Amino acid sequence: MNWKKYIHKNSSSEKYYADCQLVTAVNAYYHLTGKTIKQDSEQYKQLAELAGCCYGSCINIKRVWKELGIWEDKRFQEWDYVSLDKFLKQKKFIEINIWYKRYGLHSSAIVDYCKKTEAVRITNFKYETSINGWIFLEDLKPFLCVNKDGTKPQWHLRTFKRKK
Repeated sequence: MNWKKYIHKNSSSEKYYADCQLVTAVNAYYHLTGKTIKQDSEQYKQLAELAGCCYGSCINIKRVWKELGIWEDKRFQEWDYVSLDKFLKQKKFIEINIWYKRYGLHSSAIVDYCKKTEAVRITNFKYETSINGWIFLEDLKPFLCVNKDGTKPQWHLRTFKRKK
């Protein structure tokens, strides 16, 4: 996949300031189909309206998934930090939820992994990554949500499949 065709930031339009989940869904669609949806397109505007991004939160993201013909693969939702390596070998696109002071709870996507350096290529998280989107897993770890009992970092993630 071409790195430059992924969307790397929330919309610059103030109308859709809460569209991080939409950005991730559109990136998943690109990853699965090779087709891009630009943020300044009419289709993106319609998806933002469908998701409710103009109302402060992406409250209807499942409608967007249906419109794009993708669905959540519920087999993979919470994985320990240690298990991520095994998971990344199986999947090339992972939506993760991270906590960051600029955004609060934020949706981003892992689209590549380098085992040698223990780094991931991540979209829509420009403040902590290299110019090409790479971040070491150790540097990403402080942004993880904690598990339900609050004792250790836990990846909260989602991956997608294409409807057949």
